Amino acid sequence: MGDVKMNSGPRLWHRVGASALLMVMAILSGCSPADRESSFQRLYADYRRIPLDQSTTLDVVRTLQASQADLDRTYPGRHLVTQTDTVVASSGRSSEGLKSGFSLFAFDPGTLTAIRKYYLCIDEKTSVLPTGPGRCLFPPRRTLVFDCEVMLQGGAVEGQTEEARRIATIRLIARALREDVQRATFDPASTGFDATLSACGALMNQVFRDALVELDRFPALARRLNSNAGMPFSHTSLDGGRIRLTVRDGMAIAQVELGLPDLALESGLLAGPGDRASLHRPVWSR
Repeated sequence: MGDVKMNSGPRLWHRVGASALLMVMAILSGCSPADRESSFQRLYADYRRIPLDQSTTLDVVRTLQASQADLDRTYPGRHLVTQTDTVVASSGRSSEGLKSGFSLFAFDPGTLTAIRKYYLCIDEKTSVLPTGPGRCLFPPRRTLVFDCEVMLQGGAVEGQTEEARRIATIRLIARALREDVQRATFDPASTGFDATLSACGALMNQVFRDALVELDRFPALARRLNSNAGMPFSHTSLDGGRIRLTVRDGMAIAQVELGLPDLALESGLLAGPGDRASLHRPVWSR
């Protein structure tokens, strides 16, 4: 018994020392469970809260403005709300300049109800997995998370095969995003030019272009688009990522993650439509 006690001391201190080292590494990398809610978390919560085919432009503007009104005004930065007749966007950059993103809602010109919505967050130094508190990334890295829902007003996209239809749907979403960003930033009726929205939109255009290059070269990859893990693809300026597409009940849901571990998507980072009501994803708690 005495020998056991003598040997347990060094082992105990070794474990304590290892835990302390991991804690110091986490702190140095910016990973802290006590971080306050950021405007990017709130932006994603608003994106999730606003349903398509029900919300009007007034509903969306009120929701976005109310969320910004009670945020901490000093951290991590407030967002600019831009509005035209058919598009409402909220975008911004964090105070330290490491995070930028937007949520954007497009409306039917006749009914003025939302028919498309998008969310994007780019983090130049991600230290926490957006799958839950305490999931640290070391070393920190540049990441991107994109989520969108698009109502297919003309019905399902046509194509000779299921793979062709999926590729055509991704192309349709990419075109819709590009046009909606242009409306929000360059429309004469816009309430103001939004440089952050324009830059983030241009980056997402590149992301979709890279994914479509893979799909055009290897159409069979489209079979993986609706899997839990999504379809892997390479990107010119970010680490490789995955894209997933689900089409159900006249709606296309596309989700993209870049720079995150492969298991992030599979573990529920980008939930399928059946999980969307229950999933709570705290996006970049720092």
